[in-house]
Amino acid sequence: SETLTVDPGTYTLTPQPVDGWDTPGARQLGVTGGGEVTFTYQPAGQATRAVLTVLVTGPASADVRVQGAGYDQILTGVTSAGRSVTLEPGTYTVTGVDALPWRAPTVQTVTLNVRQTLDLSLNYGQAQP
Repeated sequence: SETLTVDPGTYTLTPQPVDGWDTPGARQLGVTGGGEVTFTYQPAGQATRAVLTVLVTGPASADVRVQGAGYDQILTGVTSAGRSVTLEPGTYTVTGVDALPWRAPTVQTVTLNVRQTLDLSLNYGQAQP
């Protein structure tokens, strides 16, 4: 665990390798008044699952549904810091829920491979009157 104090802005966070563990991919974090990001390391060579991180841009937070490969979950309060889920390899649909006055983007489909780490950004747009 590491806590940093930084000025508002957009930062790229890159996890460092740890012996015996698979290193997750880099993530961007937009900081306005505080934020948190979590990286998930998996044991090297033993992990068969994948990690999907869903990020929301536009609203402060929104609910997102992830479905596929025997998984169906609503992730509540997803933010620009992202929310990670560990999943079996396979194809998943990711559906944002409107967070008025923001409109959810179209449904996204992702395919996760063994030990893959994938960041998926859902870019919300302003609802038109």
